[in-house]
Amino acid sequence: MAGEPGDPPMVLLHGLGDDERDWHPCCPRSPLGIGCFALDLRGHGRSAHPGRYSFELMRDDVIAFLDALDVGRCVLVGHSMGGAVAILLAEAAPSGSLT
Repeated sequence: MAGEPGDPPMVLLHGLGDDERDWHPCCPRSPLGIGCFALDLRGHGRSAHPGRYSFELMRDDVIAFLDALDVGRCVLVGHSMGGAVAILLAEAAPSGSLT
């Protein structure tokens, strides 16, 4: 992986009908460099299937994940639906602080 220790982690958000496994070739395991989180968005992969879905709810789920890990800043990468969620995340925290 590229990056330096202390760099903000990268959060990878998949497209509709996909899941976090789509990112595995892009996110090799490495003890050095930036952290990399590939998430299953709401209703996809191994995530919960609550019956309510929207980009805003997915954004809120990602914010809760980042808050639980105390991630203040991160690099967002989204494909298709994940890109829409990433845009909503960036709008919610333009300065990089979600809490």
